[in-house]
Amino acid sequence: MKQHKKAALVGLIFVLIYFCYDIYHIIRISKGFSFEESLLPELVILFINQLLLIAPAVVLFIIKSFKKKYIFAVWLYPIILALGFINILVSNDPLAAGLPMVFLVFPACIILAILYFLFREKDKF
Repeated sequence: MKQHKKAALVGLIFVLIYFCYDIYHIIRISKGFSFEESLLPELVILFINQLLLIAPAVVLFIIKSFKKKYIFAVWLYPIILALGFINILVSNDPLAAGLPMVFLVFPACIILAILYFLFREKDKF
């Protein structure tokens, strides 16, 4: 397995851990409320967040080969995800946990997905 596919797999494992963690807290928060009142909006937000977090992994799985010169960049994706998840686990305040995700991790995932697409090796005809 190539290195960029390994990095995508590690990133997907972190995204799955984040998904399970969020589902657990969404269910805890929504106890006693109706489905449309509490659980549904939180699930919509969770799935939008997951799409943003999975984007670099999808790009890394789709591309066939990655430029050797920029292979270090593929490991930025799992590192950023891990740091964001550790921040969520250690922060006591929901605001302190959410702001770094919104202002650092989500934009980094979008930027990395674009960069990974640009750093792929082009097929030679």
